[in-house]
Amino acid sequence: MVQQNQNKALFHLYFLGVGLFFVWLILGFENLSIYKNNWLLYDDVGSDLIIWLYFKNDIWRFPIGNNPNFGLDTGSSIAFTAVIPFFALIFKALKYIIPGNFHYFGFWIFLCFYLQSYLSYLLLKRLTQDRYYSLIGSIFFTLSPIFFNQLGLHLALAGHWIIILSFLLYCIEDVKKKYTYNIFLICFSSLVHFYFTIILLIIYAVFVFCDLIDTKKIIFHFKKLLLLALTLLLLMYIVGYFEIPTQDTLGWGYGVYKLNLLGPIDPSGNNINGLTLWSRFIPDIPNNYGEHEGFSYLGIGQLLLFFYAIILFSKNTRKINIKKYYPYLLALIILTLLSLTNNIDVATYNLINLELNKYLLGLLSWIRASGRLFWPVYYFLFFFTIYTIYKYVGGRKKILLLCFALLIQIIDTSLGLKEYTFGKSTNKKDYSLNDPIWKNLDKNYKIVSSTYIKNQSNDFFDIIDFLKQNIIKTEVAYVARFNRKKLINSRYKNYQNFYNNNVNKNRFYIINNYGHLNHLKFLMKNTNTAIIKRDGIWLLLPGKANLMKNKDIKNLSLIGSKKITENKIFKFNFIQNKVEPTFLGLGWTKDILSNGVWTDGNKSTLLINVEKLKYNSYYVEFDIEPNILKSDQTITVKTYGDGLENHKFSFNKNNIKSSNKIKIKFNKDDLTDKKNLIVNFEIRGSLSNFDVLKNPDTRKLGLKFNSLIVKKI
Repeated sequence: MVQQNQNKALFHLYFLGVGLFFVWLILGFENLSIYKNNWLLYDDVGSDLIIWLYFKNDIWRFPIGNNPNFGLDTGSSIAFTAVIPFFALIFKALKYIIPGNFHYFGFWIFLCFYLQSYLSYLLLKRLTQDRYYSLIGSIFFTLSPIFFNQLGLHLALAGHWIIILSFLLYCIEDVKKKYTYNIFLICFSSLVHFYFTIILLIIYAVFVFCDLIDTKKIIFHFKKLLLLALTLLLLMYIVGYFEIPTQDTLGWGYGVYKLNLLGPIDPSGNNINGLTLWSRFIPDIPNNYGEHEGFSYLGIGQLLLFFYAIILFSKNTRKINIKKYYPYLLALIILTLLSLTNNIDVATYNLINLELNKYLLGLLSWIRASGRLFWPVYYFLFFFTIYTIYKYVGGRKKILLLCFALLIQIIDTSLGLKEYTFGKSTNKKDYSLNDPIWKNLDKNYKIVSSTYIKNQSNDFFDIIDFLKQNIIKTEVAYVARFNRKKLINSRYKNYQNFYNNNVNKNRFYIINNYGHLNHLKFLMKNTNTAIIKRDGIWLLLPGKANLMKNKDIKNLSLIGSKKITENKIFKFNFIQNKVEPTFLGLGWTKDILSNGVWTDGNKSTLLINVEKLKYNSYYVEFDIEPNILKSDQTITVKTYGDGLENHKFSFNKNNIKSSNKIKIKFNKDDLTDKKNLIVNFEIRGSLSNFDVLKNPDTRKLGLKFNSLIVKKI
């Protein structure tokens, strides 16, 4: 007994050592501190850090996951983020003990490695009763390419041990305990990341279905399902899952962010550095956009074991009670089909593309990154191969074969593994803001906003250093799910205030793009507002005109509209950068689905540099497409500006043509600014896609602008 306890202690020390070793290997000594956070400032992980800091420094609210200062109306809960709410709640309670702006993400990485290795060992040991064979087998799981891949993308989604624990719980013989434990694991998973909850719910539903057919225990499962529903929904409510409308929990991408049929043999992963090749022997297999979410490379060692296991399994099929494995097989089939979606590809070749009913597509949009649903299938294949080798290969050969396959696996995947050592897959970019002005902005203003409020905009990473140090209320945010209607209303409210020269004195603004900068230069002229550039970022500071130095005035004078020439067609292009001149002022947006530039809201403005035009009288002709979404809808457009003839146009279903033109006359001599033609569009009658239940997009897109041309009268 003493010897057995010593062996258990040694095994626990081994798995703890695995966790400590890999967190050091991935982060390096310099990033192990809970106060070092620059390594986290990349992609979604950077957002997770800022969301955690805002949540930690806020008061306790109810629901307890509410985080209204980050995103204000648009980002109200940690539930739809990857901050691992379970730890966020615990460590927020510990903020009175642990000083400063600390984080727990390094601890989470340690825990993931520890539990990934330990739980896979426990499951293999339960299947084989051989602790040393199981120990070797667990290394396959610890070095799993899909596990490492998530460490370079979404830290919360590295909790693959939750899937392995679910497998372990379904091995429990006591039926009551098996389902009860899985219910609580499902609830716990909602405090890590909701994708794990979806995966576990699908598996649970399949097991219940199969058990009902087999045992007819209707009352038993009704009670368990009731317990699951009540516990999960109550927990989700308390944490804040229902703080945004249901339609805003849907995400675009089902049928895009998915599994490719060649995924298990495609070694192309990705992390912060881009493409990561995971095989020394298999070349990159090209696939289609979005299929990186279905990254599922098994590794040559595991592939060889799998093919050998299939041979052994087929030879012994008659000895196996297949019925016992029906729930597993059905769950794996459903998860595989959902991960492949209705749009099935082989490499870059589209094999099947089925059009889905919009309501079914809306339902499936909860699993927009459906490629992740293949993870349980992936790990089941690991367990299947390792267990099958153990069962049908005799003597020491099984361990030798497993060790040989592991050696091949490590050699093959070492190309990818080395990309995750000593901070290679973490942020190395310096986001420091060095100008002294940043130190006082949180004292002079209560809120930071943007001239183009948008989730996941470049503005967020421009000022991420400021946000992590000041925790000021911000409309510049980066979250997974948000209240679309409130975000759009905030954008339109900002536009209205800019047009009316009524900017909120409690807010300062990040100027999102060159077009906004150029337009605001005219709107804020002769006001007490500063437009200055600091650390490469253009800022609009109400009430601070005194901060503008000669250099700032000169820099602003160099900003201008895009120049136009006679009889040349200019295509519209929506570019969110600060250096390229454009025609677009405030009130424009880009729509991915239509690939066009649209008026956004009730007012939009074009600024056209006309200094190259030689004569006085011209007309400008716009090629447009009205966004008529209902049969009884009418869009009215009023155009006006200095030196322009005012016009009014209307569009409905009956008068739309294949090519719709708007012609506006102007005289150069009548322009207030002789260099610039400023055309304002007031638009009424626009509807959003959500208004007609087409999709959750709440933007009021009125007219799509394709091109313009200027001709002499």
